[in-house]
Amino acid sequence: MSQKIRRRKMLVRLNRLLTPRSLNKQHRLAVFQRLNSLLNSIPADYWGSFGQFLPKVEGLARRHAQCQISDNSNSVFESLRKSGQLTGAHYAAAICTPICHIEPADHEKYEQWLAITLLCCLQLENIGSHQSAIQCALREIRLIATETKHKSLLQSLPDPREASSLWELNLALRTARADMDAHSRNEEELRGLSYLHVVINDAYNNRTGIQRTRTIRVTIEREQQLSLKSDPVLDDNDIEVAELRVTPSPTAGGPDETDEPLLVRPGQVLRVQVPGPHKSTAIQALQGQRLAEQLSIRNQSLPCSYDQATDWDIQHLIAELLAQLQEDAESAVTAGWLLLSLCSGRDSNWLWQAHQKSKILQLMKGHPCLVITHRVPAGIQKDHADQLLPEISDKLYLALPSQLTAWFGAGIQSPISSDATSLLKAINERHLTRLTLGRISRYLKHSYINEGRDRAEIALIRGMTHQERPALSYSNFDVNPLVEHYYAYLNAIFSLANSSPQLPPRRPIARRLGSRLNLPKNVLQNWFALLARPLSARRDASLQAAVTFHNAYVIYTWALLSFATGHRDVTAPLGQLSDYNSKQKSWWISDKEVRHGLAARTVLLPETAAQQVTHYLDHLHALATRTNFVVPQLSQRCQSALQSSGNLLFAIVEAGDLGFVTQDLTPKLLNTLLQKRQPWSRNWPRHHLRSELKRRGFSGEIIDGWMGHEEIGEEALGRHSCLSMQHLQRIADAIENILNTHKIEAHSGWQTR
Repeated sequence: MSQKIRRRKMLVRLNRLLTPRSLNKQHRLAVFQRLNSLLNSIPADYWGSFGQFLPKVEGLARRHAQCQISDNSNSVFESLRKSGQLTGAHYAAAICTPICHIEPADHEKYEQWLAITLLCCLQLENIGSHQSAIQCALREIRLIATETKHKSLLQSLPDPREASSLWELNLALRTARADMDAHSRNEEELRGLSYLHVVINDAYNNRTGIQRTRTIRVTIEREQQLSLKSDPVLDDNDIEVAELRVTPSPTAGGPDETDEPLLVRPGQVLRVQVPGPHKSTAIQALQGQRLAEQLSIRNQSLPCSYDQATDWDIQHLIAELLAQLQEDAESAVTAGWLLLSLCSGRDSNWLWQAHQKSKILQLMKGHPCLVITHRVPAGIQKDHADQLLPEISDKLYLALPSQLTAWFGAGIQSPISSDATSLLKAINERHLTRLTLGRISRYLKHSYINEGRDRAEIALIRGMTHQERPALSYSNFDVNPLVEHYYAYLNAIFSLANSSPQLPPRRPIARRLGSRLNLPKNVLQNWFALLARPLSARRDASLQAAVTFHNAYVIYTWALLSFATGHRDVTAPLGQLSDYNSKQKSWWISDKEVRHGLAARTVLLPETAAQQVTHYLDHLHALATRTNFVVPQLSQRCQSALQSSGNLLFAIVEAGDLGFVTQDLTPKLLNTLLQKRQPWSRNWPRHHLRSELKRRGFSGEIIDGWMGHEEIGEEALGRHSCLSMQHLQRIADAIENILNTHKIEAHSGWQTR
């Protein structure tokens, strides 16, 4: 870089520092005129201390000052003060500081100190890492002229005319600072002197600024389990992406997190590996932008999506792959893996690793099959609940196209990604297709979503775990619809190439997968009847009877509302009364935190549940009246629940000498109150409700919106969603039908006589 260009860049930077863009042209000229006047007040002996820097600043100020006639520096300061820019435009504010409040005899001394401080600060700008010192020094030199309590500092500063250079002024300032530190008790004055000494000392010694670092101690309350999950290679490039997953270990006595974690999930942490980054920074930025777009739209499977395969692509892909398999060519191994990827919704590397681990590719009765092992935490229950809950299987057998029979029989060989890429490249050139490994592995998901299939079903077919798709934990699947939908998918894609997958005849079987917590009709009805039994028993008017009844009543209310809303097992379930809209009969539920925010949702209560809320509020009114004079703290707790200053659901426990005290419902307290009346996990309503709604034909999007299982971009009532409150009302009507079928009713609470 030539000296001329370097000098021009430095002048442009000085111009921006001294006169910010928020100032108009007249004010900028006024700043330079005032700066030119200040520089002329510097004693000639100081010019050598700033080398070639001072002449450049003076030349810049003189050139602009020639265009100004009158001195408008006071108006500039007033404009900065009224607009609140005294701190932001600190150079202009210091230069244009009015000196009318300073004694006339001290005008020259102040202007000299102001000019020296400005030059030292500008010199520190070139050195770097002095922003804090510069702002403090300019603020202090400005306050000396405008604030009464800072004026005394000017008398403590040494006279610049008594020193012959910046070095001598620095020594005199250091001596004055030491004397003031030893004798003066004015901390404000000592602090201001220190600010000025720092900039002058660092400017003279050409000292680099101090970069302070803060040590942050992170306390991990729970042990974290880390795992790295690799994603398939992205389309049209060789960029590899891996996601870092952090899963908290379960804690004893806390919320039930076996099905899904309830803590904050901080978005996605991705590791991106680029084989050969481009040398151009602009091209790298475009590649990064394209990568972000690909990652954000991979979950969007619209029929017109550019990043998904089309019917034209699949037609020629299947035709080419079948030809390769029939000819027994050298590329038959690669063709088989590509066909498997299209049929399973997974890339060949994932399939090979899963096959090495659990033999997911097998010949069953001479026909190739995909064997999916599906296990969720709710699939295993305690021994005393085995007779009450339905049996499930952990295997799903999906028939694959018979064209793969010979490929299976020859022995499954490991896939080679380079061979697959070369084969796809040849197909693309021959038929003008846009096939990539990613589009092939995503086509099953793309097709299922466009058919309106449940995303939990898609996750099951693709062999995903419940950690990857929490809805899997709560679903009880019937095998027959799963196989029917899969057969329809294979027949549809093969029909594009005028071929048939030659699948074996489909026979209905009585087999279910997933969660066992889909309670049979008699079990669900009897369980609610068991909880309601203490509510109908004869009771006296004693305080102990009222407390016992309240605990039984709050348990029944919690069970009914949790079942009706699909609430998670958390501390203080259902929150406060202000979350409930009695006119609309809607409840705002926030029972999980994700993505640095709340996974809140709104549900509509069935009629029975809304009646139970009304009865519970009447119960709190009656209980508050009963305990108003006997146990005032209980009455106050009832009033706080009614006034939405406390949580709605609470229990009353006896605490020795303290008497009766209230506690918000927690998982541990619920275990104590329920005792042996609930042999399965407390979050069973979510399992039963999702399975029932799925069986009644509701779409997966509506169910996920009700249960709070939406992922990013899948929000049921989001900005671009076509769902409305009417869809939620249909679910509420279906839940009301379930309650009526099982004779689950709303019960009245405590009543005073």
